Amino acid sequence: MRLRLPQGLILLLVGVSAACSPTGLHPVSAPSLPVPPVSPPSSPRVAITVSPAELAALCPAAVTVTTALERPSLGQQPMAPQLQDALSTLSAGLDDAPPSVVAAVRSLGGPGGGSSPDAALAVVRGYLRCPEPSPTSPPAPLPTVLVGTLTATGTNPGYTASVGYPRLAGLTNVGLEQALNRFLQATAQALITEFAQALAAAGPAPQSTGPGVLRVAEQTTLLTARTLAVRLSGVEEAPGAAEPTEVNVGLVLDLRSGHRYALDELFRPGAGYLQLLSRGAIAELTARFGRADYTGFAGPEQANYAVWTLGADGLEVTFPAAPSALNTPTVTLSYSFLSAVASPTGPLTVR
Repeated sequence: MRLRLPQGLILLLVGVSAACSPTGLHPVSAPSLPVPPVSPPSSPRVAITVSPAELAALCPAAVTVTTALERPSLGQQPMAPQLQDALSTLSAGLDDAPPSVVAAVRSLGGPGGGSSPDAALAVVRGYLRCPEPSPTSPPAPLPTVLVGTLTATGTNPGYTASVGYPRLAGLTNVGLEQALNRFLQATAQALITEFAQALAAAGPAPQSTGPGVLRVAEQTTLLTARTLAVRLSGVEEAPGAAEPTEVNVGLVLDLRSGHRYALDELFRPGAGYLQLLSRGAIAELTARFGRADYTGFAGPEQANYAVWTLGADGLEVTFPAAPSALNTPTVTLSYSFLSAVASPTGPLTVR
């Protein structure tokens, strides 16, 4: 729809970049314009009704241009398609505006963004008036992650154990913080208990061997206001065993509810996510180790994807069943690679 406004009428935009954007961009201060100023109306200002559909197109377009002009690289690279579309929208909607506004829009679309893009955009912003955004709550502060360590020793069979685990501090909900810390400590304790039980089930070790050893370290792989992702990794050495066994545990927790995510909760119901995970994992394994049959431990079976967590770049999957020559590989499947099957409300989409 083309916006028809009377010649010479000025509508003031109150910070269009703050008004139309949830991120609260600040208006750009405008220097003198290389185009003639718009003459003030000689008659009293008359309210002009602009339809919601017209504002819905023009205001976001002005915000897109504002964002682009705030980037230092503007003028050094070709305009992005989003910027081109925004300029086209402004040009079509304002072609009957006063000459200075039309000239300003054309200047924005010129090589390098025009000779004075900030000033030209100020004219456009001064000609539109967009609705004020709804007030938003400030983002929740990030909690602090401390590291706790559980140690234990046992006799008959003899063993020593040391397991690190994360401890949260600074959550707004103190009761939730305490519950999460109890869960994280219990997870560490469970590793020690399982190790001791496995040694007892194996029976007495040869006297020439030393005690069993369990060593596990904690790594926080992702921390946001709503998500904590952790990897617990280490080794356990049973008396008389030829080689140590790797220990790998992944945890992804919702810091708003305390919920621990299961893998299928990250994806849309019925999305066939295991096939996508397998395809991406095998592609990365092939790139790293060469062509081979990886389906035995990275095929689309749930058991193959039991050890996982989230990181800064995507879903991190560890394969304990991989051949020892591969040294228990971990692959990272990017958030963009998984976006087509990701749950719109899960931590793959909203972190």
